[in-house]
Amino acid sequence: MCRKALPRYSACIVGCLVFAVAFLGRNLPLLKAQESSETPASKVERKNKAPLSREVLQVKLPKPVEAKLQNGLTVLILEDHRTPSVFVQLHISGAGSVFEPPSMAGLANVTARMLREGTKSRTSVEIAEEIDRLGATLGAAGSFGSSQVVLSASGLSDNFDSWFGLAMDVLLHPSFPRDELEKLKQRQRAQLRQQRSAANFLLHERFNRSVYGDHPAAIVSPTVESVDALTQEALVKWYRERYAPQNALLAIAGDVRAQELIPGLEKWFAGWQPNDVKRTWPPNPVAAASRKVYLVDRPNSVQTTVALGNIAIERRSPDYIPMVVMNHILGGGVSGRVFLNLREEKGYTYGVYSDFSALRYPGPWRAG
Repeated sequence: MCRKALPRYSACIVGCLVFAVAFLGRNLPLLKAQESSETPASKVERKNKAPLSREVLQVKLPKPVEAKLQNGLTVLILEDHRTPSVFVQLHISGAGSVFEPPSMAGLANVTARMLREGTKSRTSVEIAEEIDRLGATLGAAGSFGSSQVVLSASGLSDNFDSWFGLAMDVLLHPSFPRDELEKLKQRQRAQLRQQRSAANFLLHERFNRSVYGDHPAAIVSPTVESVDALTQEALVKWYRERYAPQNALLAIAGDVRAQELIPGLEKWFAGWQPNDVKRTWPPNPVAAASRKVYLVDRPNSVQTTVALGNIAIERRSPDYIPMVVMNHILGGGVSGRVFLNLREEKGYTYGVYSDFSALRYPGPWRAG
């Protein structure tokens, strides 16, 4: 039966092929016309006129409620009752790595991270378990090159008093236990060995040293010596001198009532009193006046990581917004001109981007 049926199937296949050829022959000019009318995305001509959306122009940004507590702490509260959640950030200016002693690189970040490793009434394990039980988040850190440390917390509005009270205990009553500090220092030593094998880290380290010079932002990582120099006494001293409410800003957004919350904040922060700490800012970095090339030898590397740039502007510069737009167009993402040139016009499989940093002091613009 299979052999007898084969001629019928063959005739069917031949018929389909004849139909397909006839269809393509009739419509081929139309298909070619459609293909020729399509323009590659990278070749689209821009008319220097942005599309207008009246809905976008009608956006009204919410305005937070601002208050200043008796201890000098500035508070910003943005009510948002769409979801039963609250987000909190406390920025403490003057406690960041920019003000660290040169021999103790990493002091600001370690002090911030040690806040949740123990208080006068809770151990690190108890703090972690309570955070999990409440379904909250809590952490603190201070990045290199920053003038501040940031404590962040979030959770549900239903148990806001519980997890926010825990955050206040961590902030106001840290104990900086020696055993937890030693554990953190051991982890940092291991991280130092690991990061020195990464090309991106070596590039970042060399680039910052080149553009910042003697400015504290030139330091992007602690050293083994600076980690060894960190002691409980050094952390306590830094905390007492640098964690001052008059230099801090508390931002709260979510399902809260500002008029009801502010009196409660006065009670929570009553024990945090201002001090006479003075923030002495280092001189601003100066842009390089001549071209220089720095090479970092990384044996057995199969490719090269490249970066170029120079000191640009600070955050308060009138050129900040134009700089943001320029950087986005040039190399701010996969739609940036340098990326399209590399990928679409050249056909290379690598990536190239650009970014810039504008803080309290001028930071660099960099492409790489």
